[in-house]
Amino acid sequence: MTWRGTARRRSGISRSRCCRRTRKGTKAAAGRRTDDRAMLAAIVYVLESGCSWRKLPRSFPVHWRTAHRRFAEWVALGVMTAVHQAMLDVLGLAGQIDWSRASIDSMQPESQRPARSR
Repeated sequence: MTWRGTARRRSGISRSRCCRRTRKGTKAAAGRRTDDRAMLAAIVYVLESGCSWRKLPRSFPVHWRTAHRRFAEWVALGVMTAVHQAMLDVLGLAGQIDWSRASIDSMQPESQRPARSR
């Protein structure tokens, strides 16, 4: 199984849907930009496995620095938010979201005490 098949099978999201917001026409230092699909597969691997960027396996055709830089770029551009929303849309339509396991977290700051009178 290759990284291409894994990324496509897991996401079910078309390339145009998740990579719409990337900057077009930017070139890497070597003269060509790394494929967005390969980059997304590498980023998803790091996020799912919890490994550090430096431990990205050499089986991915991207360098860990490039993957980290592209991840930061995509976060700033809102691409990762769009990918997350698209994934939720796909899973929601397929009925694959288990809302019984959802949780809501909140924080209630401590109220200020009234000043003491002297």
